[in-house]
Amino acid sequence: MDFQVSKATDMAGNYIWRLSIVEGNKKFRFYLSFESFIELFRRLRLSRIGSFKVKQTTFIYCEKCGFELVSSDSLISDTYDDKGDNHVLYKCKKCGHECDYNFDIAPIPIKWSEINSENTEPTK
Repeated sequence: MDFQVSKATDMAGNYIWRLSIVEGNKKFRFYLSFESFIELFRRLRLSRIGSFKVKQTTFIYCEKCGFELVSSDSLISDTYDDKGDNHVLYKCKKCGHECDYNFDIAPIPIKWSEINSENTEPTK
């Protein structure tokens, strides 16, 4: 079985992902939105696609117990608020502590508690 993933656009100009699966002389092609594509991989928990191995490049640790959150499937939600700010919520599988991160404003995830504390000026 061979997998091929490519990025494309639909007629409205939205990005979509084309997933082609080849098995023997049969070829299957699926068109998915980016959100559906990510959800597919989360549900299947694929660590290998053909000979391509997914490498984890982001590591987030629970601030209470130090447990690694990304590889332990601790993601609760990845949403945007009314202002368009990204909120990625993790819940530690070990201690139950919840953390809210923003992945959009820097090349590394930043906790919202740190962003909010920097935006508040001390009172005099």
